Amino acid sequence: MKSLISVLVALGVCSGIFAHGQGLGVGIKAGGSLVQRNDGTKRFVLGPSLEFPLSSALAVEAAGLFRWGEAIGRCCLGRGPIIPTYPYYDTDQITTTRRRSWEFPVVLKAYYRQPRSPVFGLVGLAARRRNAEHHRETSVVVVRYGGVAEEPRVTTTRSSMSDWRGGVTLGGGFELSLGALRLQPQIRLTRWLNEPRRPLTSDALVGIDFGS
Repeated sequence: MKSLISVLVALGVCSGIFAHGQGLGVGIKAGGSLVQRNDGTKRFVLGPSLEFPLSSALAVEAAGLFRWGEAIGRCCLGRGPIIPTYPYYDTDQITTTRRRSWEFPVVLKAYYRQPRSPVFGLVGLAARRRNAEHHRETSVVVVRYGGVAEEPRVTTTRSSMSDWRGGVTLGGGFELSLGALRLQPQIRLTRWLNEPRRPLTSDALVGIDFGS
């Protein structure tokens, strides 16, 4: 997160230099997932972007988007045999899942320059570096003899993973000009290749661009 803040600050300082001198658009993308995951995670997106104009109707945009989210779930796994002369077991399970990833989309944007608010479509390729996915699972087992509870038995497990994925992204939106700023609300869909679980991501983003 510190590296992301550093990048955003550097872009803010340099935006005036590039935006007017070279027609290069420097900006920030922010938003989140349109669909909440089954585990309760709704992931957020933030990162810098660069837009290179090719003509009045076409531009190439590259971005580095940091995505993060967290979910905490709790469930009861049930009880063991409830017999007066035997102990029984209450089992609770708490799972904390944290997800962090960097995504690098490069898209071609086609503008339809109508007078009030230009609309645009986009299509391109994306790469994703999923830095880590941590799972913490805590199981608490309470054993009761004649209604007296023993000390809980706690078991904790952790796991992490890291991988690269490539994908295809498409979407569209419109543009609002506010002086030197351009606001671009947009919807993006990305289909990740070789992804067995949840291969499609859908995001609602707002781009804040400085320059043309």
